[in-house]
Amino acid sequence: MADHETYSQTQAGQNVTDEEIPVTDTSIDTYADDGEKIFNADFGTKKTYKLYNYTADPTESTFDTYESKARTAKITGYAGNGGLFAYHLGLMKFLPAVVVHMYPALVAKAVSTITNMSRANYFYTIAYPEYRGYRVEHDPTFTAYIATNTDTSATPPPTTGAGGGLIIVAVIIVAVGIGIAVFIARRKT
Repeated sequence: MADHETYSQTQAGQNVTDEEIPVTDTSIDTYADDGEKIFNADFGTKKTYKLYNYTADPTESTFDTYESKARTAKITGYAGNGGLFAYHLGLMKFLPAVVVHMYPALVAKAVSTITNMSRANYFYTIAYPEYRGYRVEHDPTFTAYIATNTDTSATPPPTTGAGGGLIIVAVIIVAVGIGIAVFIARRKT
């Protein structure tokens, strides 16, 4: 979807982009700019969560059930808080290396947008009114829609083959080898 713009809305058609909207009893559908449905986050199917109290039950075989609340959030609240997501953004920087193997023409766009949280359609938060520091088990339903290309005249995106993957593996092996050599050299002194 990196070569398309997307938009997201509730089932009732309410725009959720950069809005604070309660979504506990509904779902959010994401569409490509050509109207194709590509993703659904359904918060209404699992409105409750399980709270396990390990101090009362070390086996965590019993739990209490509570209602959760979900809402969308302003994008700037997340995008402006880079420190909170530093590890996530750091890992996301490697995603363009995956994109280069699937669709090389989109690498430049992926590099410039994949860690830019302000490019998101929406962020959502789920509140757990009862917590007390114990384990929470909750799983809203997420569905991704993937269309197969039935047009045999369409040209598939160019691929780079397996060579790029071998290069990454080789770089990792070299880095590990250098690390071991440095460790052994420091140990001898």
